Amino acid sequence: IISGRRPRWCTPTDPSSQAATEERQRATLILINAEFIRITTVPLETKFLAQLDKHSTKLLEVIRSKGGVVEEKTTRTLQVLDEENEVEELEQTTMAIFITEKEDPLHPPKDIKIVIEGTEVLNELPSVATAFAMVFGLIYTLNLKYPKRLQFTFEFVQTVLMELDGKRITPKVNRLSTQLYSTD
Repeated sequence: IISGRRPRWCTPTDPSSQAATEERQRATLILINAEFIRITTVPLETKFLAQLDKHSTKLLEVIRSKGGVVEEKTTRTLQVLDEENEVEELEQTTMAIFITEKEDPLHPPKDIKIVIEGTEVLNELPSVATAFAMVFGLIYTLNLKYPKRLQFTFEFVQTVLMELDGKRITPKVNRLSTQLYSTD
């Protein structure tokens, strides 16, 4: 990764190795999902995607209505990274989801990958939502600390979307949850 090249196991050289890489990716996703279920009894990917579908419209409304620091932080978070800066960003990143090429209906992204502490841990994921669910699953199952800048985002996912440990909720996340469930 430091050299800017993919590790050998990530670079398919022939169709059979590409199939093997895809099979390893599927197996890794299955293992993360299985470990999450073992720990929480909640199916990670299906629960996350269902809750995201259920709440996404209202959640976007709430986020867009915010101003000030929240608007500033979400704008930075949602920006697509330049491919030229990717290697430098990877080296400096504790945890991230990288999308190569902009996602649009006509041109799906070339690659969606997860990087933890400068190391690419998963790549060629089917969607950004799946990538986020896998990051959450890795953090939760490996008992890692949430990145400080995304602490409330992951707390929201844990307590509101995944409905885990709902008794321990910070006022900030509680306020967002209340706004999300309000019927205006």
